Amino acid sequence: MGPRPPKYLQPTNLWLTWSLTAGLLIHRPVTIILENFLYYLPTQGRAVLALYRFIVGLLFWIILPILLPIVLLTGVHRRGLKERLAFYDTSVIENRSGDRWRLWIHAASIGEVRAAGLLIECLKEHLVDPEFLVTTMTIHGRDFAKQHLGSEIACHLAPLDVPYSVNRALAAFRPDHYVCLET
Repeated sequence: MGPRPPKYLQPTNLWLTWSLTAGLLIHRPVTIILENFLYYLPTQGRAVLALYRFIVGLLFWIILPILLPIVLLTGVHRRGLKERLAFYDTSVIENRSGDRWRLWIHAASIGEVRAAGLLIECLKEHLVDPEFLVTTMTIHGRDFAKQHLGSEIACHLAPLDVPYSVNRALAAFRPDHYVCLET
């Protein structure tokens, strides 16, 4: 299967990561870590991953008709629902420059948004004209990211943890690399 990657690139607990990573694994491995994850994932693991994605997707479509009217009528969790379902502004899709690297940085909380700011500054020094996109788990985190990172960096809510939303987000963002920050 080829030479083993360096120790720091070997996946350890990637089974515990959220299925955005699984969406990238199945559809478009964009980073060396994800490619190495497939290297170490046995055939049974791939089957389990496919089964997991099928069950989560099925449950999503069964529960959506029940929960969507409740959310829309009560207003609870309505703010940001479009982004959670990966219906992003057309500006995200239209602003994609063909010759620029687009890095999708997922920062779950405010602490990670701060770390993303430092990472972005370092990457700007080393990369030629990169394009950054930051997603967060909460509306408060997204608002903080917009304030902290500035207007030149697109900040959105991460898609729901279901294949449909993940696939739509990947199609809209079209990242060259995905970075998930965990502190």
